[in-house]
Amino acid sequence: AMKKPIVATGDSEFYIKNHQTGWLVNYNDIPATLTALKSLLTDPHARTSMGQAGYERIIALCDPAKYGQAILRLYRSMADQK
Repeated sequence: AMKKPIVATGDSEFYIKNHQTGWLVNYNDIPATLTALKSLLTDPHARTSMGQAGYERIIALCDPAKYGQAILRLYRSMADQK
């Protein structure tokens, strides 16, 4: 979470929202990759806003306190089923 937009391929949809937190391009699609990179290089506002949005998304998805609480709830529900 370095507040930088991402250009990625593959199964990254969970972390990257296309045109919001970065660019998703098809694997081996060189023209789309070049378009995404050029866009980020030439548009500082998009670069900054996508980077900030990506940072906020990762913090929300990967908050250790939230994970800890979720695991605790899981363990408690498993103990209650015994």
